[in-house]
Amino acid sequence: MIGYIIKGILKLFFWVLVFFFFCLGLTLCSGNPRANEIPEDIKCLATTVYHEARGESHNGKIAVAKVVMNRVNNKDRFPNKVCHVVKQKNQFSWMNGKRYIPIKYTKKELDIAKKVYYNNEKYHHVVSHDTLFFQTKNIRNNWATKNLVRTKTIGNHVFFRYPANRKK
Repeated sequence: MIGYIIKGILKLFFWVLVFFFFCLGLTLCSGNPRANEIPEDIKCLATTVYHEARGESHNGKIAVAKVVMNRVNNKDRFPNKVCHVVKQKNQFSWMNGKRYIPIKYTKKELDIAKKVYYNNEKYHHVVSHDTLFFQTKNIRNNWATKNLVRTKTIGNHVFFRYPANRKK
């Protein structure tokens, strides 16, 4: 009877070791065990594209992502992190009144966010690097039309930049 118990414990121990080394091998073979994690700034960018440009074309989604990245790169006027830019008060309609970012996006928005985040300059043909604002066509915002220069309309969004003679 004791022999069967010891034999059972040894089998169990064997399979635990097999499982342990299998898992260890997967971690070591993947290189970085955190390689599949998505950086927080990319999640914030993808979520912004999801909420602000959900029904827009591919270029419309890229343009919205570029505006966020243009702000990140404009350190004189905006924070230097995507999530901080997105959280700024009264800047993005889907964030108004929220203290935290409810992360939500699809693979399409995530792919666009990654592309623009890592290669912002590659998409200058969509909107220029100085395009820092956008609004939907149906909004009549006197501040934007009086103080900014319209750069482009893509889908349901109008994009703006500061005038060339504006001081920082």
